[in-house]
Amino acid sequence: MSINPNDLVMNAKSAILIECKSREVLFEKNVHIRYPMASLTKLMTLLLILREIDNGGLNWSEPVRVTERATQTRGSRLYLKAGDVLSVEDMFKAILISSANDAAEAMAEHICGSTKMFVRKMNKYAKKYKLRNTHYMNPHGLPRKNHFSTAFDVAQLAIRLVSRQEILTYSHRKHDYIYQGEIKKIYNTNQLLTRMVEVDGLKTGYTPQAGYCLAASARKNGIHLVAVILGEPSMEKRDEEMMELLNYGFALF
Repeated sequence: MSINPNDLVMNAKSAILIECKSREVLFEKNVHIRYPMASLTKLMTLLLILREIDNGGLNWSEPVRVTERATQTRGSRLYLKAGDVLSVEDMFKAILISSANDAAEAMAEHICGSTKMFVRKMNKYAKKYKLRNTHYMNPHGLPRKNHFSTAFDVAQLAIRLVSRQEILTYSHRKHDYIYQGEIKKIYNTNQLLTRMVEVDGLKTGYTPQAGYCLAASARKNGIHLVAVILGEPSMEKRDEEMMELLNYGFALF
């Protein structure tokens, strides 16, 4: 049975579906309207970590010491303690897989010396990548005035990230392990990994202000799709409507 595009993502504030190779937009809804994007913010944080590794400013095994300030970060977190030392790789996994706000804060401080300076770098790269409707106020996505993006801009970041093997190595894992004084199991916040075999990432997000958000990557028969949904009323609706959107995209080919 064919899918009517008019029936797609009816509960979302905004959504976009893109075929990665051609960058063709297959579906869009309010794609340039600014909304809070919750932990989809971390896509830029992850990208800047990768850039630091690329230019030699970081390496995967480098130790990151957690500050008292980073431990005070609210929301989804590892419950880091001041003085904890984790590797860059484990911080990266915690940010990508379990959406740890305190790990994002700790990495921002480690890279730039302060969160304020890291956020400046985030906004610098938002301009560089022509994310015209994106502005960051922190590295994790907790609510702040003037912290916003669009489905279109988030999708551009997502497409950049899924071209990196380091992202896909971890984003498809339902769980993983890090060392935080002892071996600790972390779980992927992206439940689509257990519901749709084509999905190999990418990042979830939620705050009361942003609603339920998701940037997804999925592959089938050589077709690679990236989709972004912002402002869903529940996790269940977000995941159901994302699966419908991705299935619609694959059906077009």
